[in-house]
Amino acid sequence: MNNSDAPRMNFRPDVEQLPPERWVYRVFPSVCRPAYKRDRLTTSFHEAGHCILWVALGGEIESAELTETGGITKKYWPELLRALGEKSQDQPAPAKQPKQQESCSDKKARQENQWRSSTWMAADSLAGRQAEMILHGFQFTGALFEHTSDAKAALWHIERAALPLCSVGYCQLITRSVLTLYWPWVAKVAAALNCRGRLGRGEISALLADMNADPSVAA
Repeated sequence: MNNSDAPRMNFRPDVEQLPPERWVYRVFPSVCRPAYKRDRLTTSFHEAGHCILWVALGGEIESAELTETGGITKKYWPELLRALGEKSQDQPAPAKQPKQQESCSDKKARQENQWRSSTWMAADSLAGRQAEMILHGFQFTGALFEHTSDAKAALWHIERAALPLCSVGYCQLITRSVLTLYWPWVAKVAAALNCRGRLGRGEISALLADMNADPSVAA
């Protein structure tokens, strides 16, 4: 890390509030990604954002690494989202059960769990870009739509829950709320990743040992 990185590393944003769930249907103005330098430190914060959001959801990180083209974060599946009915791609499909009559209240609860878990999964996919924007001092001014792999993953989670595309803005607000709350740990992981280039499971766990992530933040 060079001297020019120090002001950004010491930056502490104000904590942003979680948006009310009714905002999932709120239409925000569409905005373009602001211009800023995409350097090694910015990429480190991008991956650190994914790490912190995932840990806040109750998951674990296998590794975070800077690559020639950007970075990659490998994760373990969080128990919280499994409890809400999500399934990881490598999880075997459950055996088919005979169909049973579902009450209206049970159906409503199932649908609410599905869209809630989907919006939080989308929020995780969007964490990297929002961490970059927070680092560079940009506030939320509207929904940011992109054609990146992270943005496409977020849209997949939104669409599978039959939510409107406008809920991207809601998910970005969720992301910003969690990241600003845990920003000291975002910065801690980013600094280590910027220095070492790769962090394993044990290193990340040690860095986040005092984070006290509460999985109920997503409830």
